[in-house]
Amino acid sequence: MLRSRFAAVLLAVPALVVACTSGPAERDGEGGGALTELCPASACAEQARPSHECVGGVPSLRCNPRESGACRWQVDCVPPDPNAPPDLRGVSQCAEGACGAEPTWDPDQCVHGFVGKQGSCESIDRGPCEWRRSCLPKPCSVEDGTCNTLDRSRLGAPCGAEGASCPDGSTCGSIAVNIGERIEPVCISGDPCSALQCAAGRSCSVLESYPVQVVCSSN
Repeated sequence: MLRSRFAAVLLAVPALVVACTSGPAERDGEGGGALTELCPASACAEQARPSHECVGGVPSLRCNPRESGACRWQVDCVPPDPNAPPDLRGVSQCAEGACGAEPTWDPDQCVHGFVGKQGSCESIDRGPCEWRRSCLPKPCSVEDGTCNTLDRSRLGAPCGAEGASCPDGSTCGSIAVNIGERIEPVCISGDPCSALQCAAGRSCSVLESYPVQVVCSSN
C-alpha cells in the first residue's frame, strides 16, 4: 500500500518541457557544478528525448552543452507547479523478465544523479511493462532552509528485529533525514517526530511498521 501511494505522488508530474536558449556554457558557482547556459533547440532536435521522472519535483528537459562541446538532452528537476492538476495514474511492478534486459542508463540525463542503483520494470495504468528510472532532485540547502535537521540527542542504541529492544519511553525507528542521509533503526526518546525537524512546507510523519519509519512529507 505504501508503494502504491508513493508511486501516485511520484507520477504527479506534467509533460516534459523543452527549454532552450542560446549562449556559451557556464557553470554554477566556483569549481564546477551544473551547466547553466543551453544550446539552441536545433542542436538536440534529432536526439531521442529522455523520459525520466523526478522525486520531489517535476522534470524539465534541456538541450545542454557538454564539456566536449557537443549538445545533449538533459533532465533537471524543478519545483512542481502548485496549480497543476494531480495525475493519479496507477503504477504496478511487473513480473521478473517482463521488460527484458535492463537498458544502459545515460548519467547525463539526470543532473543530480539517479534514484537507486538500478531501474524498475513497471506498468502504468495496466499498460505495457517498461523500464523506468527516476532522477534525484536538487539537494537541499542549509542556507536556503530546505534541509530537514536531526536532533541526535534523542537517539539511543541500535534496535530492531535482530537488535536490543528499547526502554520504556523510547520507540525503535529508522529516520529518513535528507536524500542520502538515513538513520538505521535506533531507539528514539519520546515522540519519534521530536528527533526530526522538517523544513518549511513539510511535516513529520511516522509510518506504521516495525521498526517505525520517521519521514518528512510535503504538506
